[in-house]
Amino acid sequence: MVLRGVGLSAQVDALELSMIRMAEAAAGEAVPVFSRAITSMTIADAFQILDGPDDGATEHFRVRTSDALRARFAPVADEGMCRVGLFRTYEEIKTAYESIPLMTMPAPDLERHGADRALEGLFLDVSKEEARIRADPTAGSTELMRRVFGAPRDDANR
Repeated sequence: MVLRGVGLSAQVDALELSMIRMAEAAAGEAVPVFSRAITSMTIADAFQILDGPDDGATEHFRVRTSDALRARFAPVADEGMCRVGLFRTYEEIKTAYESIPLMTMPAPDLERHGADRALEGLFLDVSKEEARIRADPTAGSTELMRRVFGAPRDDANR
């Protein structure tokens, strides 16, 4: 990264830590969104996940929840970024970067970026849990999850 190369490693580290803290704060907003997606799941959805790729459940939820999650994460991301000093850290980096001759730092949409990073982290965790459940169906917390993730993938068992 260019910023690390010009002596801004500490500021970049602080910015990254701020983003992580913000994502952690936003994660609680996912529960009602996922609950709604789960309760509205159809039998056809379950079979599509079962017959689909190894990350079928993750992709199902990514498609069905990303917009709602982003909308819920954005205000939390904004508040979290203020609380952990992300905007201040970004301004410090920008000031230092722009002190280099002929350098101009782009103006990112930090709120959108923060919400998107939180979503990436959330779905990474979902995919890890899905892989764990598919590898060990008894790891599922409900009978339905064990049936969806652990059932053999052939029509004879339906």
